[in-house]
Amino acid sequence: MLNPDALGRLGAALAKYSIIRRDAVDAIRLLLLTGARPGEIFGLTWQEVQQDRLVLAQAKRGPRSVA
Repeated sequence: MLNPDALGRLGAALAKYSIIRRDAVDAIRLLLLTGARPGEIFGLTWQEVQQDRLVLAQAKRGPRSVA
């Protein structure tokens, strides 16, 4: 868990690197917002991206939905 100060520093670092490594920054933000596991996000396909949620076919404990 990140305290407010650490979350602020992380946000500043992500903003700094968003131009250089936008894909990595977006993946980290998605991890923070969804609580999904890194392997679930880095292995994500467009078929798993729905309008308001992720429908993960290859999750650790089987298919699941992440809002």
